[in-house]
Amino acid sequence: MKGTLLNTRPQHQACQLTQLARQAGFAVVECPCLEIVYEAPRDLDLGAFDVVVFVSRNAVQGLAQLAPRWSGQQLVAVGAATAQALDELNWPNRQPLPPSFDSEGMLQLAVFAKVPHLRVLIVRGDGGRELLADSLRQAGARVSVCEVYRRQVAPFCQQAWAAFRVARHPVLLFTSQTSLAAFLSALPPNQQAWCLSLPLIVFSERIAHAARERGFSGEMLVTPTSSDEAIISSLTKLANRRENHE
Repeated sequence: MKGTLLNTRPQHQACQLTQLARQAGFAVVECPCLEIVYEAPRDLDLGAFDVVVFVSRNAVQGLAQLAPRWSGQQLVAVGAATAQALDELNWPNRQPLPPSFDSEGMLQLAVFAKVPHLRVLIVRGDGGRELLADSLRQAGARVSVCEVYRRQVAPFCQQAWAAFRVARHPVLLFTSQTSLAAFLSALPPNQQAWCLSLPLIVFSERIAHAARERGFSGEMLVTPTSSDEAIISSLTKLANRRENHE
């Protein structure tokens, strides 16, 4: 066995990653830190916008519950996993992925070539970052935000954690700062020292910085994209490094 991943993704998102990891030769323990609750608004007029930006796969799934009738809006996905979610729904007019998944990269897309007066809807979860919306507004776009889901802390699975504690070559995964905080708040205090020394896979430098601030001292890898495939690649890299040092 190459190692054991603690899959902390929400339950409805964990299955595919678990399957891919096991196919790659890893053991997996599922221990969701968060639950996603969809709350799509019912009075949204999509026809009032030229471009719709989705910041996550959950944003796509949340808006899909409205069963909207698309009327020519250009669709922009922030990340490969979000783009895949749009493609699975066969929604038209999805734009190519930006060269980088930050405000600067987004503004390089052809759809934003004439930003002034462009009507943009950003679809996200509650409490999402304002950086993209602020950057588009500064460039002259008329931006609205639609929050279609919220995150809530999932009950901590003591059975899963007990199995992970005795697993070979354990590796932690955190895909958001919220899931990191939820996990640490539920962790028994007498087990935190062991946990903070484990290898860690995260989705961004922001999460990595938050983990370091909270005391994580083990090897840490930031995935190049927010996808299951990138997580498997990072897992494999950790396993290869360990084998080379044994």
